[in-house]
Amino acid sequence: MAIEITNQTPNALTTAGGGKVTRTSDKKAAPTAGQSGEPDVKLSLTNMAARLDQITKGLAEQPALDQHRVDAIRNAIENGDYRPNPQRIAQKLLGTEQQLGGQG
Repeated sequence: MAIEITNQTPNALTTAGGGKVTRTSDKKAAPTAGQSGEPDVKLSLTNMAARLDQITKGLAEQPALDQHRVDAIRNAIENGDYRPNPQRIAQKLLGTEQQLGGQG
């Protein structure tokens, strides 16, 4: 089975079934029958999908944590200057719980 991709960035794509994936700039390209005789599948991605792909790649390039902030907090703890705010911590935890779908 061949799959035609339109409106997509030039990345290599693989199908779960091991099918052939081609890229074309012509949105009205006529589908062709695959080698197995099955009809080809045409996939058209929106601009939003392409943007999400760009965002995902950008996030993958970012460090997992802010090392400068970690070092600052570590130094504050070591110096005895770190004063956590229990109410702010509780509010942030409840907010995270609500975002994840909990009742909070």
